[in-house]
Amino acid sequence: ANNDYDHRSVEKALKQANDLFDKQQFAAAAQKYAVAYEIFRLQPDEFLYFPQGHDILLRRAQCLSRLAGPTKDPNKPFDSSGFLAAWETLDAALLIVPHAPTTVFFKGLIMAKLQRADEA
Repeated sequence: ANNDYDHRSVEKALKQANDLFDKQQFAAAAQKYAVAYEIFRLQPDEFLYFPQGHDILLRRAQCLSRLAGPTKDPNKPFDSSGFLAAWETLDAALLIVPHAPTTVFFKGLIMAKLQRADEA
């Protein structure tokens, strides 16, 4: 609330997201990275720096991947939804900066975590 759709607002949302990431509050950080990306995306084209948008999505994917893991539910001992959400976010990042090595590598790690390394 009370934010404009400008570079300063993107930076503010990124700082909040980074602070949450540092506190290992990955769900909240992922939401703040999503906010930062939406503000970034709504800026006029002449102000867009595509590597920044890519970086925001990569950070969000890192948070989402940290949400995957064992559960207390005996019917579903492992929740992979965080990995799947990270995968989709990485796909979006690759639309911004195609073939980015870090993103391609991270996608491979996600596939390995899903025990689908042959698809990586």
